[in-house]
Amino acid sequence: HREDLKQSPRLRWLFFEITDRCNLRCRHCGSSCTTEGQALTIDDVERTLKTVQQSPYKPTICLTGGEPMMHPDFFGIACRVKEMGFNWGMTTNATLIDDIAAEKLRKAGMSTVSVSLDGMEKSHDSLRQKEGAWRLALRGIESLQKAGFEPQVTTVLHQGNFDELEPMYKLLRGMGITSWRPINVEPIGRACESSDLLLTADQFRQLLSYISEKRFDPDNPMEVTFGCS
Repeated sequence: HREDLKQSPRLRWLFFEITDRCNLRCRHCGSSCTTEGQALTIDDVERTLKTVQQSPYKPTICLTGGEPMMHPDFFGIACRVKEMGFNWGMTTNATLIDDIAAEKLRKAGMSTVSVSLDGMEKSHDSLRQKEGAWRLALRGIESLQKAGFEPQVTTVLHQGNFDELEPMYKLLRGMGITSWRPINVEPIGRACESSDLLLTADQFRQLLSYISEKRFDPDNPMEVTFGCS
């Protein structure tokens, strides 16, 4: 299969970091995002999409950031992507999503969404450096579910929340989450300023073992997977 892909590569996902603006200031942010920053235009996105529009393996487009919904024309970009015939999704901290926003996302044709929830309330808010971020993220997940989406939850594991794997698993199962992605801190961007966050080698092995255990547990209805690395 690998040899076949070398000869005929298939672009399955195309990620657009449409802005490096964010309403949070997360300690582990690989892009060192702040409330100020740059943004792609609709023309930037459209010009790139035209180069792959005729591909026999049309990729799914992922809008990310930063917080993608901080882009001043987020819905304009989303609708243009859909008009050009691409399925699209996004990664988000979900703090800007309520019932109204979730319904707008549905009408804009969003097909997938990944929401960051980094541990239980205290550890999540500490990592995100904003009190109340956890509760806003839960509100966002619930609004997405009410709008008919099945959000994937991504949890970044670090020294401060590593012992919350099982509580997070139970929380997400109770919320009806169908896909969970526990991952490690990547030592890039702002994370390089916080080496105390990085997992030890033993913790990393424990994390992979935990994912394997849950993935193959016949009594577990939730997909448990790992990240891009």
